[in-house]
Amino acid sequence: MEGNSKGKVFLDDKDKPSMAMLWNTFDGFYVALSEHASPEKVKTYIERILERNRSSLAELSQFVIYTDLAKSDSFAKKMIPSNTFEKRWVKQFQQIGVVRHEIAIPDGYKYMSVAQLITGDDHYIHTGEIIDGIAQTWASVTAFLRRGFGACLVHDARKEVASYCFTEHVSTLGAELSVETYTAYQRLGLGNLVGMAALEMCAQRKLAANWYCLSDNAGSIALATKLGMSEVLTFPVWFFSYPSVSHG
Repeated sequence: MEGNSKGKVFLDDKDKPSMAMLWNTFDGFYVALSEHASPEKVKTYIERILERNRSSLAELSQFVIYTDLAKSDSFAKKMIPSNTFEKRWVKQFQQIGVVRHEIAIPDGYKYMSVAQLITGDDHYIHTGEIIDGIAQTWASVTAFLRRGFGACLVHDARKEVASYCFTEHVSTLGAELSVETYTAYQRLGLGNLVGMAALEMCAQRKLAANWYCLSDNAGSIALATKLGMSEVLTFPVWFFSYPSVSHG
């Protein structure tokens, strides 16, 4: 977050906190708690954040809390500022280093780094959407260009991005990857190609590659497995709606 990832940190006490919470300024709350922490206090913090940012979050229908894995479900439920919530499961995949693959670019497509795409003079369809995606997790596009990276395949004749993979977060040890293939280009293996290229980029930087997806996202799990990544963790998250935000 020091000029890289977007977010704000909240503590219940500056010197001896029992609660530390990171809000990604969008839809996610990440909570770490001591054994003496109050879940009701967390709930109050989240309510205040949502109320103060009601106008900028009005289009969101759901929010999510990532919490201490050691806490019970009954404890976690007391943090949720809503009667409408759902417990779901997230899988984490990781790869340290990279298994070498032959990356053969299909006819009609061109490989580009994400940095080349967003700074180049040529305009490709979907570039703006990718920049918007970067802006959701990075402090700025400049911050992404400084520490982030990614790969994309563009359809040369149509001047259109077909598939891309970029880092949502980068730390000193690892990187979190996000992959998207546009509907017209799905089931062609393009996501696998940009994923392999991004894994190569992680290996070159000596960063562990991380991939997160919901446990019922069969397509994402299949792609992570195809890329040779290993499942290292499954953990619960809590999705909830907040009427004063989602309904204006």
